Amino acid sequence: MSSDNSGKYYKQLRTTVRVYESHFVNGTTCYLGEKEFLEIIEHYENEDQLEEALTAANYALEYHPFSVDFFIIKASILLELLHPEAALDIVIQGRALGFLYTDLLLLEAECHMLLNNLDEALHATALAKENAKADEKDEVYFSEALVYEHFQMFNGCFDSLSNVLRYNPRHANGLLKIWWCTEMTERYRESCKLYHELIDRDPYNAQLWYNLGHAYACLEEYDKSIDAFEYAYLAEPKFEFAYRDCAEICMKADKYDLALQSYHELMEFTIPDAEILSKCGYCHTNLENYTMARDMYTKAIALEPNNSKACFGMAINAFYEGRMKEALSSVTKAISLDDSFEEYMLLKANILADMLRIADAESAFNQAIEMAPENAQCWIKYFSYLLSAGNFERAFHLVEEARFYHQEKEIITAHIVALCAVGKNNEAQSAFLTAMSEDLFEPGLYSDLLPESVYNVYSDIA
Repeated sequence: MSSDNSGKYYKQLRTTVRVYESHFVNGTTCYLGEKEFLEIIEHYENEDQLEEALTAANYALEYHPFSVDFFIIKASILLELLHPEAALDIVIQGRALGFLYTDLLLLEAECHMLLNNLDEALHATALAKENAKADEKDEVYFSEALVYEHFQMFNGCFDSLSNVLRYNPRHANGLLKIWWCTEMTERYRESCKLYHELIDRDPYNAQLWYNLGHAYACLEEYDKSIDAFEYAYLAEPKFEFAYRDCAEICMKADKYDLALQSYHELMEFTIPDAEILSKCGYCHTNLENYTMARDMYTKAIALEPNNSKACFGMAINAFYEGRMKEALSSVTKAISLDDSFEEYMLLKANILADMLRIADAESAFNQAIEMAPENAQCWIKYFSYLLSAGNFERAFHLVEEARFYHQEKEIITAHIVALCAVGKNNEAQSAFLTAMSEDLFEPGLYSDLLPESVYNVYSDIA
């Protein structure tokens, strides 16, 4: 609509609204056609004056009692006002006149859904499917999906959303919601098959590729996931989330060069934030590009001085460089900014141990365990430290306590090693046989931390 035509339209609309208000609101009447009433109702809805819109819809039905549009509009307004029973009454009145319009049937389904009438809601969507035109089918199935979602019937929701996309592979809400539903149902393999089917029809659909990337990631098929994310941003070159998620999966797959490539391409059209810079730093650390990593973390901290994760990353990088004072300073700052991460405390413990600050290191290990006894790594790191320091009795008592919380291979194996270390060879033999029968033994674990005398006993048993 040109600016001239737009001006004329709004001038005419104001006149129409003024005529309506001067008559209907003041208790007199005059004839207005369907078009005028539709414009008046839309005007009030745009102004968030739903009660006034409802009043206008009532007048419209008085003057145009056989217009399905006004039944649909009135029911929709009542639903927005959270009156599903009243809305259902209007829908039933419209249905009594023989109207089987798709929009009316979907409103009926929504009313029943909000009133927790599952069978009636699904009956309405089934009737809508029978009467809908081909280009309406996607919305019918989407409404059916919403019904299933409301009643937490997620497999039914997944099936309906699959049909939404079969009718319209670019249905925006369907594409977004099916990913959430896939996670709820864990139907990842089936979703991959669906996305491939749809991609064959619509190969430049970036959101389909993006969803496929997530599905493969959940199946831990990382190479396929990376390929899918790359196709997503090839189809939509400024698809920011595709670049970010591609980089995340590359890091999970230890493909740090590829992750950096994704981040660098992302930074060609976005200003990097502290999160991106920190993750680039993480990649460079893992590639042993410590100077580049330090530069990335420095930039991240300059952007967000209170970003604990950036400080933690700087600390890890400095630790690997052997710059222990800098590492300790950075991890201490990270903890001061956010003391809820046991990983920060574990790193501090390892740094202090490397600096031979034994009492401080042990205190930090204990704090990490107190923070998150459910995290097996807290116990394992401390156990490994005690073992390497030759504190076998304390290592044994620690892993005995850890077994109350964990039954992972690493903890069970640590227990067998500790039994050997304190000379309880028969118990170690018995524990080893039990662990082997339950596939809970990890060969070779911790053996490099044992002195030769203990290692020989351990080797004879395991």
